[in-house]
Amino acid sequence: MRILLFTCLAGLTLIACAPPAHIRAVEEASVSRGDWPEILPLQDLLNAGNDTASTQISAQEQGARLTSRVNGLKSRARRLQGPVIDEARRARLLAALSRENG
Repeated sequence: MRILLFTCLAGLTLIACAPPAHIRAVEEASVSRGDWPEILPLQDLLNAGNDTASTQISAQEQGARLTSRVNGLKSRARRLQGPVIDEARRARLLAALSRENG
């Protein structure tokens, strides 16, 4: 009896460790959908890094890039501070909730 109980518990434990079917389906779809990355030799990657390090950008260009990035982030922050739903949709949702809750 104890062996049967132990076997059942071990089986249930192993089943609990397996990912659900819908997660496996998403993983398989994402893998089959994309192209495999190209594997490059390490020396080529190191040489490419040295080439970009030797081309310095000016402080003015760095400042312009930084200012542009700051302005973009501020613009995005302003857009995110607005309401998520408009007043008409909010009223419809509240009316539906009051109907459901009686």
